[in-house]
Amino acid sequence: MTLDANEKVYQADQMHITPASDGQIYGYTGSWVINGLGLDYQSSSATLQPGTAILQGRLYELNAAKTISLTGLTQPIYIGLSADLTQVNTGGGSVVNNQYTLLAQSTKAFGDLTEGDLQAFIPIYMIAGGIVSQIVFNHDEVLTVNPDSSYFSAAGKATPVTFLRSGCSVTLSYDAQDAIDKNWNKDFSIISTGHVPLSMRPVSTTTIYGGYGIYGTLGSEGAYNWTSGGVGLSSNGWLHARAAHNEDKLVVLPGVVGSGTVSFGLSFTDPGLGNYYKQA
Repeated sequence: MTLDANEKVYQADQMHITPASDGQIYGYTGSWVINGLGLDYQSSSATLQPGTAILQGRLYELNAAKTISLTGLTQPIYIGLSADLTQVNTGGGSVVNNQYTLLAQSTKAFGDLTEGDLQAFIPIYMIAGGIVSQIVFNHDEVLTVNPDSSYFSAAGKATPVTFLRSGCSVTLSYDAQDAIDKNWNKDFSIISTGHVPLSMRPVSTTTIYGGYGIYGTLGSEGAYNWTSGGVGLSSNGWLHARAAHNEDKLVVLPGVVGSGTVSFGLSFTDPGLGNYYKQA
């Protein structure tokens, strides 16, 4: 029994597959930290904690903490996996690895093993100005961004924006609360510039808008009281969550007059989030 030319079984003896296809087996297209690999940084050394990652289609696993010297390097410093496929692994029962090594260097990312390059450096962390930044993101991540609008903070309406990322797909939600002063039409905004983490920003699209809606009901005076809300997210870290109110009614849901919240949000999928070099 043989396979047709258009059939493939990847987990089979003597079968050659590309790193890109191998990465698809694990379900993490791109470069992602699956778990662990936290970094402890000192002035002259950095220690990478145990964990696993997909790095350009290669499954990298660190089973014990590894300390790397930073002496003699100038910042920014990149810590990551260096690959040289021009070298040959040697040995029989015990293989000597000559192709991969974890190191720190001042050279930025280069090469792409999934595109056929034989040499590459895939940074996991960057140290610049004494600040450590993760370059290869966690595949799954949940976080909140608190508003920095003085009005919302002072009014006790500082509802955070919640982000959820799984691979290249990001979903964010925001609860639009009642404004304190509803006797005048005003657009109350939560603006956050540069505060949204790189791992949650769109890469291929400059700005993404979504979650806009209007809700309200007729008041006793016959006026239509309404509230609207929405969110916008940009690749430079700019976040705008808005809630606009009119009249002096606490209108929060269709047909309901009272206090409360309504949720708005947006979702997007951006393959660029899986490319480490977008963040280095």
